[in-house]
Amino acid sequence: MQKVKSNDKIFFWIFVFLVALSFIFRLILITRPGHMGDFQTIMGWLGDANSHFRNFYVLTNANYGPLYPILTQPLIHAVNFVSRFTDFQTAGWIVDRGILYFFDAVLAYLIYKLVLIKVSKNAAYAAVLFYLLNPIIFAASSFWGQTDSLMMIFMLLAFWFLLDKKYLAVILTVGISLLIKPTLIAILPFFIIVLLLEKKFKELGIGILILAIIFYLLSAIFFGFALMAQIKFYISTLFLNNLTPRMSVGARNLWFMWGEFNSDTLTVAGFSAHLWGTLLLFLANLFAAMAYFKKKNFLSLSFAYLVVLFGFYFLPTRSHERYQIFSFLPLIFLIVSLKKWWLMGILYLVSTITFAYLILAMVPLFKVKFFEDLLANNNLGNIVVLVNLGLYLVMILMACYYSLEKNGKIKDKKI
Repeated sequence: MQKVKSNDKIFFWIFVFLVALSFIFRLILITRPGHMGDFQTIMGWLGDANSHFRNFYVLTNANYGPLYPILTQPLIHAVNFVSRFTDFQTAGWIVDRGILYFFDAVLAYLIYKLVLIKVSKNAAYAAVLFYLLNPIIFAASSFWGQTDSLMMIFMLLAFWFLLDKKYLAVILTVGISLLIKPTLIAILPFFIIVLLLEKKFKELGIGILILAIIFYLLSAIFFGFALMAQIKFYISTLFLNNLTPRMSVGARNLWFMWGEFNSDTLTVAGFSAHLWGTLLLFLANLFAAMAYFKKKNFLSLSFAYLVVLFGFYFLPTRSHERYQIFSFLPLIFLIVSLKKWWLMGILYLVSTITFAYLILAMVPLFKVKFFEDLLANNNLGNIVVLVNLGLYLVMILMACYYSLEKNGKIKDKKI
């Protein structure tokens, strides 16, 4: 008994050391120039609009939700304060990365708490380290200057609320995320289908009503109380979004082989590629909802998330290279909760490699000339697409197998 306690203490301190090391690494890079990330872009836009919200969308043609510039405006003051001690550009990187590293810490904490409750303590340690110590995940999100870790926080909260059958909280979580960025619209059909299967019509209706009121009041800050102007903006932002009407925007997705820079209005079997991609993503949501509904537990929801989130990267046109990052969240959950963890570990490793192929050629500081040359090779790009297709088919087959299997494969929490 004493030996077990001693081992637990050793594991704990190793865990603390590695987590600390991951954040020391982040802090060393906090002032390094990188991509003009989401927050810096928003701060620049707010500056162009002289911080008057009523002019914001007119002057910037931004496609973010109204909560994003509202939450970002105070960061301008933070940058001005930090710039007293350094140049303005460096101050911008410090504030931008600082808030993104904070999101990394919050997401790591939530991963730990969820896996601790649903699986085990050792599994929780491992899950956090799989997230924090993967340099490709870090390079593609908080170092690059993207708010993907914030979106993953909302994804995890919606996951947790669904497991705990807090259906109204699920709808509100997804809705609030859409007020910031439209990312979670990719997984919205999954939640709606699940709530319909659960016959939670009341919660769905109340959630939509609350969100509609919040959307309307926040949007009034930018558009006034003209309802039609608000509706037009959200349809344009969330559904039409013609900023990048291409087969792919850096992603090695299904449509890359048709020509990355070709318009997604290209007809395939009588319909546009954009329509096909949207339909395939909806079918992925439908399949995932049905697979989850079979067992309604941690594992089935992890598989469902994996199918939808990797599908979000792989199936629609206009997919950005970094969208692959979201599928790592359910992959991590599956690695630490399946008895045959090594199989999901292989998927995690291969997915990291296909992701690194893009990120190591694009992200400043992490750029490697060798990978830049590889990225320019379309034949190799097509091979990566086929590898990603193989990954996705394995993910779907495993989700099918688990949903139809009588005996689950989740580890005992005592392990």
